[in-house]
Amino acid sequence: MSRKTEKKRRMSAGRVLDTGMTYLILLAVAFVFFFPCLWLILASFSKSGTIYSFDGFFPAGYSLASFKRLFTDTALYNYPR
Repeated sequence: MSRKTEKKRRMSAGRVLDTGMTYLILLAVAFVFFFPCLWLILASFSKSGTIYSFDGFFPAGYSLASFKRLFTDTALYNYPR
């Protein structure tokens, strides 16, 4: 092999490593921002209607009761209006 092809191969391997590391960092950042959003959405569907009553990180059961109460109970806020 000539020196030129060897140099291109090394640069190509370096570029692949650089691209791979970039994607790994982007995936980690996406996970950091996506995970709290997922937790918030799943917590809004919890049976208890509060995020403070979980045994683990995610609720054990899910329900639409919180949303039903939000749009029908007008004592605190009148969202339907």
